[in-house]
This record gives sequence, C-alpha cells and structure tokens, in this order.
Amino acid sequence: MEMTAGAIPRRIDFSGVSPFGLFWVILGGLPLYLPVFWLMSESGISHKIPLDWYFWTNAAVSSPHVWSTYVRLQRKISDGGVSFWHGWPGYAMAVGILATAQAAGYGVHAFTAVNVWQSFHYLRQGYGVFRFYSRDPWEKQNMKTAYWAFHLTMPFLILARWDLLFTVWRGQRSEFIISVDFPSWLIQTLGVVAIMGAGLFIWHTIRRWNEERKFSVLPLIIFCTYLGIHLYGFAIESHFQRGFMTITLFHAIQYMGMVWVLEKSNRRSAIFSMLPFLLFWLLLFAWGYSIETYVITSLQQWLIPITSVLMMGISFHHYWVDGVMWRHSAGA
Repeated sequence: MEMTAGAIPRRIDFSGVSPFGLFWVILGGLPLYLPVFWLMSESGISHKIPLDWYFWTNAAVSSPHVWSTYVRLQRKISDGGVSFWHGWPGYAMAVGILATAQAAGYGVHAFTAVNVWQSFHYLRQGYGVFRFYSRDPWEKQNMKTAYWAFHLTMPFLILARWDLLFTVWRGQRSEFIISVDFPSWLIQTLGVVAIMGAGLFIWHTIRRWNEERKFSVLPLIIFCTYLGIHLYGFAIESHFQRGFMTITLFHAIQYMGMVWVLEKSNRRSAIFSMLPFLLFWLLLFAWGYSIETYVITSLQQWLIPITSVLMMGISFHHYWVDGVMWRHSAGA
C-alpha cells in the first residue's frame, strides 16, 4: 500500500540503553545465575557444604548493595539534597524503634513490618528503573498510566509472598516474620487487580504505537522483567527458596548497577566510603563471636536480640532513606 505524503512510518525502537544498563540494571545480571538456580532443587539450594553457602552468598551480594546506599546517601547529604538527619541519626532512630518494640515484647511484629516493607521496596525499585530509562517526552507526559500499571500489581505480589510463607512454613513463624494465611478471595481479587495493571501497561504500549507510530521495546522489557521475576520470586511454592534467592540477587545487582551509572564522579571515593560500613559488620561479628566463645554464658541470651536489632535496623534504615534520596526533589 502506498504511503500518503507526510505520513510517519511505523517503526520498532530499540534505543535508550547501553549494553551495561540492559544487562546489569534492567536484567539485574539474571543470565548469570537464574539458569543455575532453576536447575537446582529446593534441598540443594539450602544444603550446607560445609557452610551455609545460601546465607553467605546472600550476604556477599546484599551487603555491597546496602553499602552503595550509604555511598549515594553521603553524597546527597554533602550536596544538600538530603538532610543529614537521614544519615547516622536516622539509623540510630531505626535501631531505637526496633529496640523499644523488642523490649516491649513486640520485636517479631516490628521485624515483620520491616520484612513486608522489603517486598514493597523490591517492587518500587522496578518502577524506579522504569522511570530512569523512560525520560523521553512521550513517556514523561504519560507517566501516570505507567505508574498505575506498576502499582496495581504490587498489592498482589506483596501479599502473595507473605501468604506463601504460611503455606511453606505450615503456619509457623520465624523469629523475624509472622506468616499470615490470607483469605483466598483476597489473594484472588488482588490477582485480578494485578492483571488489570498488566493490561494497563499493554494499553500504554499500544497507545504509544498509535500516537507516535513507534513500538518502544525498552519499556516493555523493563515491565515484563519486573513482573516476571517478582512472580517467580514471590508466588511459586515449588521454587520458594530458589525464587527468593533469585529475587534477592536480582534486586541487589540491579541496585548496584543503578548506583554505578549515577555516581560516575563518585566511584573512587565510594570505595573508601564503604570501609566504615564494612568495619561496622566486622566489629559486630567480632563482638558476637567473643561473647559466644569467651564471655560468661549467661550473656549469650542478649546476643541474638541485640544483633537482630542492629542488623534489622540497617534494613529499616535502607528502605527508609531509599524512599527519600531517590525522589526527584532530592536531585540526581
């Protein structure tokens, strides 16, 4: 069919991201570890040979991504984009809140709130990546549609993860989270809402195709990766441990990739900025090991509660400051 004069030809657009951004930020390095976890059994991933490699692998990736939070936070405090109260004073407040809850007998309830917040924190990062790579005029003008497409999926994913714990743990709780058996009608209703969110994003994509005569591949890759990896990590019982290990690595690598891209002028000083946080972890380990090995046995009853509060305080603070320093008002 002959094209009329002045008509804009329809095209498929693959632009807008570097190979580094695609592999490390958008895909979170998934091709490196997802096939390995997929092939492993649930018992295999929790097998200790001779140490708990699941725990240490998790820590080896999670800790640096928390360090990178403080690298970026310190830079933003220095630039005046974020108040210094969000730094060490903020961490002290987080520890104080958790310690007060622990002393009042509600420690596990406070830890549960932090752990559920973790799921929201993971999901919001997916939307943040979309915002970062969707800065062309059309996406900016239609960002509300994308916002709702992402956020309509979040209640289902958060409660599905929480409910899955109840199923896998057979109604039991851990020392850090209370599992909850949500009514099936609630999960199903939120599932329908999530499907509406996915449909809204498809409509968002088709609308751009019609208005700009351009099929932009990158936003679709970001949304599909966000939804697919969180469904795998939060909602599949047969892959409970493998799924959450995958989502933990995905989140941490994606986060570090974002910080690496945004902190170009701060990378050299970032290494030195990480040292105080690393020292904190080493001192915490040395303190706990010393009490457990050399000090009066009766003091050991305080080891786990205090250490739990200090470590959970880091997560609390991390989720909190992330909600502040990544805002548009805080600057780039």
